[in-house]
Amino acid sequence: MKKLKYPYVIYTKNENEVSKYNIPVNKGNEASVYFKYIIDHYDSLPSYVFFIHAHESDWHHKSSMASKINDMNLDGNYKNLNDTEYQIVVTYKNGITIFNGSKKIVEHEHNNYAFVKMEEWYNENMKDYLGPLKYNSIINVDLCCAQFLVSRETIRKLPLEFYKKQYDWLMNTDVNNYYSGRFYEWTWGFIFKNTAVL
Repeated sequence: MKKLKYPYVIYTKNENEVSKYNIPVNKGNEASVYFKYIIDHYDSLPSYVFFIHAHESDWHHKSSMASKINDMNLDGNYKNLNDTEYQIVVTYKNGITIFNGSKKIVEHEHNNYAFVKMEEWYNENMKDYLGPLKYNSIINVDLCCAQFLVSRETIRKLPLEFYKKQYDWLMNTDVNNYYSGRFYEWTWGFIFKNTAVL
């Protein structure tokens, strides 16, 4: 983090004694942290926010994330920061499909646990803000792994209550972290770009 030319905030989990910004329980992977940051800073957000993991590099961004951030032009509404070929396509008809280039890697069918729970999650948390699902609609097409740049104006297109609802759901759901966090990983682009065919 010391390599960054921008100010930063570090959120921790289960470390209330040592961190001002802390998530009391480790739920929802990075999604709970991202929502908590927005809730904590909604009225004082900078013009742009980078939401990133703790590691400087990994399989889904092999170069230095610090260098990428420092060299990036701050423009647009939403940019995925990963450089992997893994692409996530979420459709209401066919479930969740992850591609590596043109090769299908994972598919969650419509009657699969993950998709059933995701449909319940969407209807409970997203429908009132982003519209109802329609059969065969494309919900999102984006790269994997939940690291992105988003503008303050884009974040504020949705009310603070939206972010509080998502955070509360993550803190209280019985859906395990593998899926609860990925429901958001699979839809960040939709939440901020809202380009779905609904």
